[in-house]
Amino acid sequence: MKRKLFIMLTLMFTVLSTWATPPQQPHKSEAEKFVQNLAKIKSDEISYAYISANMFKQLFIKTDLDEEIQESISFIKSLKSLRRFFTNGKQGYDVMKAALQPLLQEKEEVLGMTLMASNRDGGGMVAIYSGLGNTLVVTDYGNNTTITVVFVAGLSYESFLEFNDLGINFY
Repeated sequence: MKRKLFIMLTLMFTVLSTWATPPQQPHKSEAEKFVQNLAKIKSDEISYAYISANMFKQLFIKTDLDEEIQESISFIKSLKSLRRFFTNGKQGYDVMKAALQPLLQEKEEVLGMTLMASNRDGGGMVAIYSGLGNTLVVTDYGNNTTITVVFVAGLSYESFLEFNDLGINFY
């Protein structure tokens, strides 16, 4: 009898502990984790902006756009967030450039993202990476003071191109 009671209690505690386990946080990509770590860099010469999915929806979905444009930007519903970094001085540039080394080497794959486009001109460069429905754009202006990084979670490369076609430029 004691053995049956012990087995029932063990089973009951196992089931209850499984139910009481807090829900797992959604899995974040390597790129999302990388960009979140960039946000922890403290410098007066690095500006940082964050736009949430709710802010995107307020900016685009609730405006008085005609039906055709509303339909063409329906992909905005998949956006999770936008993080943008901008350096405006030599010290901020050096810190950001050091942190971005994997992306500035223009490798075919970095942080689980594929290099989709790259352009070097006049000492500057633009590299666009995409993967897992996210897009990351790194722009080094070649002046040793300005780097811009834009990471849009929930924006595929195809949708990024649609934004550009609409005249909306993230970088």
